[in-house]
Amino acid sequence: ALQYLEKDEAVQFLSYFDSLTGLAKRPLFCQRLARLMADDKGERGVLTVVVFDVQKLGTINDSLGRYVGDRLLEKIADRIKQAHENSECAGYFGGGTFALMVRQAADSADTGRLLQSAAAQLFVEPFQIDEHELKPAIRSGVAFYPHDADSADVLVQNAEAALSAAREDNEKYMLYGFVTQRPTSRTLALEGRLARALERDEFRLHYQPKVSIADGKVEGFEALLRWEDGQEGLVPPNIFIPLLERSGAIVDVGEWVIQQAVRDIRAWTADGLQPFRVAVNVSPLQLRRRDFVDRVLAAIEPGMKDACGVDIEITESMLMQDLELSMRKLSALRDAGISISIDDFGTGYSSLRLLDRLPVDTLKIDRSFVQNIADTPSALTLVSTVVSLARAFDMHTVAEGVETREQLRLLREMKCDQGQGYLFGRPTAADQVPVAIARLARTAR
Repeated sequence: ALQYLEKDEAVQFLSYFDSLTGLAKRPLFCQRLARLMADDKGERGVLTVVVFDVQKLGTINDSLGRYVGDRLLEKIADRIKQAHENSECAGYFGGGTFALMVRQAADSADTGRLLQSAAAQLFVEPFQIDEHELKPAIRSGVAFYPHDADSADVLVQNAEAALSAAREDNEKYMLYGFVTQRPTSRTLALEGRLARALERDEFRLHYQPKVSIADGKVEGFEALLRWEDGQEGLVPPNIFIPLLERSGAIVDVGEWVIQQAVRDIRAWTADGLQPFRVAVNVSPLQLRRRDFVDRVLAAIEPGMKDACGVDIEITESMLMQDLELSMRKLSALRDAGISISIDDFGTGYSSLRLLDRLPVDTLKIDRSFVQNIADTPSALTLVSTVVSLARAFDMHTVAEGVETREQLRLLREMKCDQGQGYLFGRPTAADQVPVAIARLARTAR
């Protein structure tokens, strides 16, 4: 009978507590939180849930052994119990993820940082496990009661959502109030239709001219992806492009963009237009593929063996990811006659010492700088510096977002090579490109 009772107690314990850390599992943690929320009358300040996880726990398990990883979790739990008189305020959700209930005054000047330190202070001193000294880092997600949720389960879910956002944004901690709202039913429906948009031939390319600053002549175009949804019509790129990136479909769609740009260039040439160069944007997922160069060249090759009419645009942040490999891929494309541009230059992380090594032909100055050059001296200085810098490295410059004559005048004084923006023309469908060219030719005269 005693053995039966002991086994029953063991089963009860394992149902509610983690056997490794001795802390409450998620269901019991939520029960305790619900009880605390019911008792809270507002006199003791804001009740908050902090969920944090131990970074690179899997690496520790793989390199030092599961025993070391388990011992680390035990020691973290011990420190939590020592730091908090009432251990009922803590829980362990598995996978290196812990949870804390914290009471904090509502008028704290920096609540998020203070709450994050409630967990971070446990990791100031390193953990000694056998001969290993470990100093792991953590990320935290924070949710407030009653501001972020009025039930225990939802409050914990929201803290976990904030933790997930902190991981995605590479932040030490994230408040749930700062997290972008979860996908709505409309977004989910859009994702479903977007998955079939390529096979339904719903994508279009619109072209925006790149004009010589010196004489106003059209020197090329940028191809911009558009989605004409069967139900909602044209969907803004800032809505559907992130969905393509998230699903990975941007790789196939990006290849279609190059192929369609080639087809449009050939159609314009057949109609008697001079062969213009067209720049297409490449996503990080495309650049990271091992067969990136082969796929680009295969898409460009049909009918373009003489002079490739398609160029590639990448962002600074893309280039900084696995720099050496990216440079080798881009160098291979340059050798094939494809020009490389850095888009939105000035908003990323390129260093001066890298510019002379980069296989790049053009720097595109971000529109946020160009729009302020007429009334902000610092923006004027920055754009002028980029133009001079590009010239020193034998690169061309394209100013994005040119909208006024005054901006054009200043860019001409700086000897910027090309401009792109509403002053010269909005993005237009492929069949309207000849009309846009004729209009700009009249303006140039």
